[in-house]
Amino acid sequence: MTATESVSALLHEAAETHHIVYRIVDGDDPDWASWYADWLLDHSELPQLLGSAPVRSHLVHELVQLDRDYTSERGYQMGEFDLVRFRPSFKPGEENHIGEAIVDGDGAIAYLKTFRLSEAQIRRGYLLELLAAHNWRLSAAAKAIGTTPEDLRGRIRAAGFETILRQKEKP
Repeated sequence: MTATESVSALLHEAAETHHIVYRIVDGDDPDWASWYADWLLDHSELPQLLGSAPVRSHLVHELVQLDRDYTSERGYQMGEFDLVRFRPSFKPGEENHIGEAIVDGDGAIAYLKTFRLSEAQIRRGYLLELLAAHNWRLSAAAKAIGTTPEDLRGRIRAAGFETILRQKEKP
């Protein structure tokens, strides 16, 4: 097992343990990242895998950032395997990847493929995400990024999404 697979297995083990500990509230824990960091540092092999223990606050920050940066969903189940697809919170000017993984019942990755998005793909994803976050209200989306609805409409038109906007747009 590679170091990446080992860390992945530890994260899955942490998730399973967290769910057992917080079963009474169905896993709901607003401070989940702190719990994960404590468990990973004090009750797992993570420090040995990395060669030293990371600073706890840095680990909490990285866990929260990963949760913010990526969205995943189970596509479908094939026997004991799950197809999981993931995508970033689109950030223009940064490297963004989408991908899919096939994960077995123990959380081990059997297949993983990622694709680096072009800047044009990232901008289109960002625009769609922005509009969806503002319930397809052009004026609210424009205000959120400090521009005018006319300017945002021009960006949407340039991205090739004007038809989608007309179908979804709300006053």
